[in-house]
Amino acid sequence: MGRAGTIHNSDLRDGFLFVGNQLALDFLNTRPVQNGEPMELLPDFSALLRWFQAAKLLSARDVAKLQQSEEGDSHLGGW
Repeated sequence: MGRAGTIHNSDLRDGFLFVGNQLALDFLNTRPVQNGEPMELLPDFSALLRWFQAAKLLSARDVAKLQQSEEGDSHLGGW
């Protein structure tokens, strides 16, 4: 039996921790506090897309499409 608070590999996806069993709580956990200082895990659009993919809300194809849109014209265009 493990200690309370032990993180299992299945809770970590692409560097993001999913332990809240609710995506809204897991999203809030993308700004953890370490050593008394908040740490931003989603500093840019690319990191946000990685989180959405890790949360299984977007496919790899969707992420690639959104990245191309963002790079090409800085808005989502017709997507």
